[in-house]
Amino acid sequence: MLGGTTAGVGYAGHVFDDDSNLVYMQQRYYDPQIGRFLSIDPVAPDGSTRANFNRYKYATNNPYKFVDPDGRYDRLVWTSSNTVNVVIPYAISDSNGVARFTSAQVDADIAKRLSGSVSVNGVTVNVIAVPVNVPLDSPEVASGKANVINVDPTVTRSFTNKIGGDKIALNANALPGEVSHEITHTAGGGDQYPGGVDVSGHWIPATSPALAGTLMGDMQGAANSQTFREVVTSPTAEVHCLSGASAPTGACQ
Repeated sequence: MLGGTTAGVGYAGHVFDDDSNLVYMQQRYYDPQIGRFLSIDPVAPDGSTRANFNRYKYATNNPYKFVDPDGRYDRLVWTSSNTVNVVIPYAISDSNGVARFTSAQVDADIAKRLSGSVSVNGVTVNVIAVPVNVPLDSPEVASGKANVINVDPTVTRSFTNKIGGDKIALNANALPGEVSHEITHTAGGGDQYPGGVDVSGHWIPATSPALAGTLMGDMQGAANSQTFREVVTSPTAEVHCLSGASAPTGACQ
């Protein structure tokens, strides 16, 4: 509580409401008198990992350095002139129960493949991928602020509705690496293989070679500098900058 019944924003951005005597904690209300929340956590726990029980996981366990302005949709959060968090929320729809991956596996794969460094206007930028799994019935999905991944056994080739889009259709055999590939499309990254779609929305000629060992080429490795640059400069992502941050893309000016 904020020192009794003083209304306003307090520690960790929690807001005390003196009309209801409840504390709004971004996604749900908390009753400080009985020590109980009035609704379930919008981020469902995953029994296969303890990460969901770490409330600072979204900030790489360092809430003083990394932040997630309330609301979870594709965004670039510049924490300094050479570090950017790529926040990617997503929900999984698997009504047929055929998915060959878990949200924990997807989180780990994205964090590994889409984190690295890239030179932007002469500055070496550290890119940190922050995947956020949300329930399919969450407000983020209803408002279009989260990517929806639909696992469909009738789909033969996985695809995303567009570069910078928010809807992904996966075939039943898709593994975490393929999920990361499609999610990178929603974050602004284009394909790097023959017959794919580049960042401008154009088909890549069949005569073009696939970039081996890359996330957006043959899906056998991490993102390369081209992908990092496309994501960091994506025109579809909302950009946020911490106080004093000066992004080399010019976004914080």
